[in-house]
Amino acid sequence: MHRFSQACLLDRLLGTGTVHAEHFEDFAATLAMFHASVPRATPDQHFGTAQAIYRPVMENFEQIARALGQAAVPTDLHDWSENRFAELHPRLDQRREQGFIRECHGDLHLGNMLLKEGRMMAFDGIEFSAALRWIDTISEVAFLFMDLEERGRADLGWRFLNAYLDETGDHAGLGLLDFYLVYRALVRAKVAALRVVQIQDRETALQQFHGYVD
Repeated sequence: MHRFSQACLLDRLLGTGTVHAEHFEDFAATLAMFHASVPRATPDQHFGTAQAIYRPVMENFEQIARALGQAAVPTDLHDWSENRFAELHPRLDQRREQGFIRECHGDLHLGNMLLKEGRMMAFDGIEFSAALRWIDTISEVAFLFMDLEERGRADLGWRFLNAYLDETGDHAGLGLLDFYLVYRALVRAKVAALRVVQIQDRETALQQFHGYVD
């Protein structure tokens, strides 16, 4: 097992001036190569079907309600997600047919990335759920982009995204980006909501929750 200092984590380094756009551009190239090398979902697998994509989107709202009460559920995002999914349904099916559902990292946010010897690396990919790991590659990209945007560094997010698109040519994926950005923000909001009932520092967890849904 490789060990590293917590000080190397990107969610801690982001505000220190240590991490630059070039790091994210280099990582985008690495991620593009990773996505090109991993298996693609086959027609007999259920991964990446429209229903498989929709289910975890709605589960985010259900788990937020269980943790914080129905009043905490962002109904505007719930309704938007439903409507946007209906609009994108044919395109989601098309993405699967085109081979964009692949065995990805699955949890690509700043807390699961580090800077070591001048290179960005991702770790702690999802192992407990194949359904959350076999996803559209643009959903993976959206997770990191969203996290950077939430931290006030959309500039780095755009550099990362543009570099990834340059490497992959997947400009068609931009048509799904807004849907996956909202989904990924809600994933993080759900995690923060669950932390509210698990830790003593409820105020910090609530601030994190509202940071993702407001």
